Amino acid sequence: MLLGDHGLLVAVESSRSAESEDVDELLELIAATAEAALDRVAREDALRDTEEVLTEQSARLAELHELNTQLRSVEHVLVMAEDRAAIERGVCDRLVESDRFALAWFAEADGDTVVPTYRAGVERGYLPTIERLGDANEPTAVAARTGEPVVVDRLSERLHEEPWRREALASGYRGAMSVPLTHDGRFHGVLSVLARRADAFDPLVRSVLADLSDTVAYAIGAVEARRAVLADRVVEVTVRTGTRRDPLARIAAETGARVRFDGSVAGESTRRVFFTVWGADAARVREVASADSAITAVRTLRTTGDGGAFEVDTAVPTVASEVVDHGGVPLTVESEGDATTAVVELPHGADVGGFVAALRNRFRDVAMTARRGVEREPRTRESFRHEFASAVTDRQPRCWRRRTGPATSSRPDR
Repeated sequence: MLLGDHGLLVAVESSRSAESEDVDELLELIAATAEAALDRVAREDALRDTEEVLTEQSARLAELHELNTQLRSVEHVLVMAEDRAAIERGVCDRLVESDRFALAWFAEADGDTVVPTYRAGVERGYLPTIERLGDANEPTAVAARTGEPVVVDRLSERLHEEPWRREALASGYRGAMSVPLTHDGRFHGVLSVLARRADAFDPLVRSVLADLSDTVAYAIGAVEARRAVLADRVVEVTVRTGTRRDPLARIAAETGARVRFDGSVAGESTRRVFFTVWGADAARVREVASADSAITAVRTLRTTGDGGAFEVDTAVPTVASEVVDHGGVPLTVESEGDATTAVVELPHGADVGGFVAALRNRFRDVAMTARRGVEREPRTRESFRHEFASAVTDRQPRCWRRRTGPATSSRPDR
């Protein structure tokens, strides 16, 4: 007999008798009862499956809400922070408010080792241990070395191969993730998080922390740039490079003119650069700039007897933009012949060697030719805003210009 979707009930009798009809009725009753019982069991199984799915979805929604709340809290910290220390403190403190994370910490690379700069959460001696071990496979060290996020879901694996795992387990941690803090090619350290349980870093959490690292790196770069502009004591550094990667350097080399960077405005995908030329007529400058594959537009702002003022749109970095991106304020940037010379202000106490190395990473042959400490008059935020506003023209609403006069607008050439 067919039991719905549950199969068959089979009964075999050796021979028919007068009582066979009664047996048939009994079997039909048994079959109906069995089918009803199996239907009930199937409904209960389906209900349990549904409840499990709903429970899992509810837990997931709660997790998403928690992560979203943490992100809003961290974003508030990044907006309000006045310096790097405030960023590190705020980010770590907010991350460990979640039960998911036991320890959050920032680190800077020092050669082959990593040095913690701030931590929050439960720390039972793990950080001093990894400094001493100098384990090349520790996630923070790997992230600093490779520039890529590192995730370890289960610290209990490969204990004999990597000593840092034993130390982490002994301190009560079960999972780890480290993300490098890099913005516009500049490395700002590593953010690492240790979890109380294994498999805490699912794809969602990995994505959130990776996105957070980008935002944190941008915020660190912004506060360092602001510090450079507002500092009362600065270091004035002169660097020289023979790069041809800067489009202004290529214009100088091709025309034989002297080219001075005057300012720039960053767009979504290109950067508008303003510059002045001496020693080449405007037509020749436009010809060379138009032939450059990195330049998408050329405009003449003013012409003179031996040059003029111009603006170009370019998708590649300039020496001046790299200076700004790495925390400096370009005072003058000039290209002539095969050389570009930049005079740059850095905050007092800045890592000058690291700054020059960052420029060299982009332009290769960069050398520091002069360095001196400079005292300048203290400036309030109001005076800084006034100086900034008075230094830009209507055509350059966000262009930071120093020691140069505003270029007047003329007609576009292309």
